[in-house]
Amino acid sequence: MEFEWVVLMGDRIQVQRLLQNPMGAPAPPGARGDFVRVSDGTRTVYLTPAEYERASEAELRYLLARGTI
Repeated sequence: MEFEWVVLMGDRIQVQRLLQNPMGAPAPPGARGDFVRVSDGTRTVYLTPAEYERASEAELRYLLARGTI
């Protein structure tokens, strides 16, 4: 399963780009994907690629702390 680790404010989060069809399948390497799963190991949020690319580190941490989007 392809994913990347991103370091935010000293903590690592897992970011994985996923496909809509088949639902939730990992996007091929280099593909933008249809949605993005962001997880800190305890909470997970799903964003569109545009939302993920626009989000600052603080916004991603806030979304993970809230646990919803």
